[in-house]
Amino acid sequence: MVTPTPEMCIACKGGRNLCGEPCILLAKIDRRLPQLRITSQDIQGTSPPSVFVGRYGYPNVSAGPLLPPLHLEHPKAASLDDPAAWTHGSIEEVLGMRSSLLRTRARVRVHDARRPPPILGVTQELALAARPVDAEVHLVKRPNLELVARVDDTATAMGPSVEADRARLVENAPVPRLVDRLFEDTHAKAATSVTELYQGGLTPYKIEPMLSLGLLGVPTERRLVPTRWSITATDDILGRQLVPRVLEQPSLDRVEVYATRLHGNEFHVLLLPTGWSFDMIEVWMKGAMWALETSPFIEDWEDWRGRKGYASHITGAYYAARLSVLEHLTTRRRQAAAFVYREITPDYWAPLGVWVIREAVKLALQSQPISFETTSDAIAYTESRTRRKGWARASKLLGDLRGQRRITEYVT
Repeated sequence: MVTPTPEMCIACKGGRNLCGEPCILLAKIDRRLPQLRITSQDIQGTSPPSVFVGRYGYPNVSAGPLLPPLHLEHPKAASLDDPAAWTHGSIEEVLGMRSSLLRTRARVRVHDARRPPPILGVTQELALAARPVDAEVHLVKRPNLELVARVDDTATAMGPSVEADRARLVENAPVPRLVDRLFEDTHAKAATSVTELYQGGLTPYKIEPMLSLGLLGVPTERRLVPTRWSITATDDILGRQLVPRVLEQPSLDRVEVYATRLHGNEFHVLLLPTGWSFDMIEVWMKGAMWALETSPFIEDWEDWRGRKGYASHITGAYYAARLSVLEHLTTRRRQAAAFVYREITPDYWAPLGVWVIREAVKLALQSQPISFETTSDAIAYTESRTRRKGWARASKLLGDLRGQRRITEYVT
C-alpha cells in the first residue's frame, strides 16, 4: 500500500489498484447512487439483455446476467443497455437506469466457456440474444440490507452485486442468423468473427458481450474475457480492421475542426489533410472525478503503422475515440490524420464508461465542421475555445505537422 497522489489517481482511474487499496473516490460516488432493496432469494426480471464478467481473481472470475428485479416491456428493458440513447440524458439519469440492473454472479473459470456450468450457460444465451429476455435467478442467500450500485471508468455503471447459484431463461432467446453462424463456426478466429459481426451490422455494444463470454473463435481457444478487457479489445480489433480501408482513400483537401460536449466532457477533433495517424490528448481539470488539481496533459498516439503496445496513458478511451474517427473517415471514403483533445470538467462527477468517449466523438463528427487552410489556423481557433492552453505543443502529431507545408502551396 502507498499513499495515493493526484497523478496516481488519474493514471489508475479506480481500475488498476495502483495504491493497493479499494478506491476511496469510487466509494464516495457509490454512496451517492440509488440503492436497491431486495427481499427475496428468487429474482425474476427482463434482461436488456446484458451480462458481466469480472476480472478479480483471474483466471477464476465471477460472471452472470444483469437484470432488473421486475418484468419490463421490451423497449423499456432495451433502454437499460443502449449507450447511444444515453447521450440525451443526464449523468444522474444514466446512473439511475443502470443502478436498477442487479448484477448476479457465480464463480467460474475462464476456460468454462467451452463447457459452461448451468448459470454460465444461461449467461451465454443472453449474450447471444437479439432482444430483451425474461430470466429467473436464485440467490445463494436472501439479502437483508439495501444494496449499492457500482461505477467503473471503462465498463458502464451497474447495480449491486449478489451471488447466485441457479438461473434460467423464462422464454426462448432469439439469436440472429449471423450470430448463430459465427457461434457455431469452429475455424474462424475471434478477431475474424468480431469483424464479420460488425460488417453484418452489429454494434460494438452487442459484440463486446459475445467476446467476453467466450462465444467467438476457435473452440479450443475460447475463454471468458473480463468485460473491462473485452470492451477495449473490441474497439481495438474493429479499429485495426478499418485502418487499411482508410489508407486506400484520398486525403481531405483542408483542415476540419469539430467540437461537442457530453456529460461534462468537452471534445475537439481536428482532421488534417495528410496520411492516416491518430493522436489523443486529455486533461483532467481541477475538481473533475479524479483530479484534486488540474492534471498534466496525457497523450497516446500512433502513425499509419499502428501501435506496438497498449495505450497505457489514456487506456480504453483511446481505442473508443479512434474507432469513431475511423468509422467517420470510412463512411466519407477519405483519409486524414486525426487529433482528439478531451477536457474533463468538474461536471463529470462520476465515471460512466468509455461509451461516453465513443459516442461523444461520433456526435462531434456528425456536426458541421469549421474549415481552415492551415493547421496553425485550426489550432489557434481551437485553442481560443479551450480552458487549458498549450495542448498543441504537447502533441506529437501536431508538432510534426505544424511546420509542414502542402505541395499545393508550390503549384502556380
